Amino acid sequence: MVVAPLVVLADALSFLLSALLLTRVRATREAAAPDPAPARRAGRRTGELAPLARSLVRNSGMQALAAVAFVNSMVEPVLILFLVRDLHLRASVIGLLLALGAVGGVVGGLLVGRIMRRRGPGVALGIGAASMVCSMVALPFAAAGPVGAGAVVIFELAGSFGGTLMIATVFGTLQSTAPAGKVGRLMALAMMFLQVAAVFGAPVGGLLGTFAGLRATIATGAVLILLTVVPQLLRWRAAGWKIEPEER
Repeated sequence: MVVAPLVVLADALSFLLSALLLTRVRATREAAAPDPAPARRAGRRTGELAPLARSLVRNSGMQALAAVAFVNSMVEPVLILFLVRDLHLRASVIGLLLALGAVGGVVGGLLVGRIMRRRGPGVALGIGAASMVCSMVALPFAAAGPVGAGAVVIFELAGSFGGTLMIATVFGTLQSTAPAGKVGRLMALAMMFLQVAAVFGAPVGGLLGTFAGLRATIATGAVLILLTVVPQLLRWRAAGWKIEPEER
C-alpha cells in the first residue's frame, strides 16, 4: 500500500518541523568564568548524582511511573498486531481509535492544574494512576466487534489521560522540591529512569508476543499494572494523599 509509507514520511517530517521550530528559540547566556579545576568539578558533580538517584528510586510516584513506562513499552510491540489479528479492525478504524489517545492527553493537560490547585498533587497523582489501571483491565478480554473497539477506546483515552496527570504531577513535584541548582540534573535522571524502564519493556513484550501470544502479552501487562500501581494507590490513600517529604 502507498498510504503506509506516506504515514511514516509524515511522522518523520513532523520531527523535522519540531527541529526547525526549535531554531527560533532565542536564549541569552552570560559568559561563564574559566573553571580552574574542571576535572575536580566533574568528579564532584558525578558524586552529586548518587543521592539524587537514590531519592528518585525511593519516590513512590517515580516507581509508579517506571512501572507504567515498562508496561506501555511491553504492550506497544504487540498492540497493532492484536488489533488487526484478534480484533479484526481496519487500518482506518485503528487510526481513529489511537487518535483518541491524543484527546485524553489534551483533557489531562487541561485538568491537571485545576486538580492540583483544588485537591493537591497527591489526589492528581492518584487519579492518574487509577486511570492507568482502568485503561488496562478491559483490553485483555476484548473480542472482535463493538465491545473490542470500546476496550481500545478505554485503553487509549484513560491511558493517555492518566499518563498525562502522572507525569505532570510527579515531574512538577520533583521540580518544586529539588535542591537549589540541581533541577536540571534531577529531571534528566528522572527521564533516564523512565527510558531505561521502556528499554527493558520492549524486548520483554516482543518475546512474550512471540512465544506466549498477543493476548497473553497484554494480559501480562494488565497484571503487572495491578501488582505495581494498585499498592501505591492504597499507600497514597492511607497517607491522606500526601506526598511524603522523604520522597522528595
